[in-house]
Amino acid sequence: MPRGKKSSGDDSALSARQTPRGCAPGCVAWVFALMFLGGGCVMFYLLALRPGLGMLQARNWVTTPCTVVSSGVKADDGTLQLTVVFKYTVDQKEYQSDTYCFTSMSSNTANRWKQQVVKDHPVGKQTTCFVNPSNPSEAVIEPGWVPDMWWGLFPFPFMLVGGAALL
Repeated sequence: MPRGKKSSGDDSALSARQTPRGCAPGCVAWVFALMFLGGGCVMFYLLALRPGLGMLQARNWVTTPCTVVSSGVKADDGTLQLTVVFKYTVDQKEYQSDTYCFTSMSSNTANRWKQQVVKDHPVGKQTTCFVNPSNPSEAVIEPGWVPDMWWGLFPFPFMLVGGAALL
């Protein structure tokens, strides 16, 4: 068929399967599936993978004495954010960190645990923190599992629905 000419027989069958904007019916489902899968993957990284990797890396960090500068639970739109600020010294240089654990999200869950952490870490308390030997400005008091890490399971339904819809 010469260039520039349309075939009338094939085009009518094709246009009957298209929506008014030119998207095939499955196109919308694919977009939503990709949004669910992509959103689930981003949430999985933020809520599970990044804290999990931090926990693995901290196994090789150096235990260092530290002093709690402040501790508290901040209320923010119905959620609570745990904040524990501490100072420590590495190679005669003083550092300060506010990383109690590797999860840093505000949530309305595990409130008793957060209150207990504040009670156990009053201002002036001497405790132990874990310092990254290759970057001493990185330190954490609790390098392991904490109750807020259950949020890492939240993205799985999104990833499953998105992945199943793509099949």
